[in-house]
Amino acid sequence: MIKLHNWKTVASNGSPYRAPETIGLCLKGDVYGHERFRNGDCVRTSRVTEVKGRTVFTMSGSVYKLGRIDPLFRKFLKRHRPNWNWRNPIVIES
Repeated sequence: MIKLHNWKTVASNGSPYRAPETIGLCLKGDVYGHERFRNGDCVRTSRVTEVKGRTVFTMSGSVYKLGRIDPLFRKFLKRHRPNWNWRNPIVIES
């Protein structure tokens, strides 16, 4: 399974002409075990389609296991989302 370390959430490439609710969620971090990238390369995933605990499924069909979170993103979450759950770190609202 592909592992993503030092990860954080980022908005998918959105156009300034698109409604904010149509812009999806992607991840950015250091990848390990991916056949197209070297271990430690910083990548941006395709749009997240499903999350099960710390396993993330993307639009491209890749499945990522979340490792360590980016330290600055962790500080942001602690400050802005005090009830953030590290076992289920990503929530997709529909």
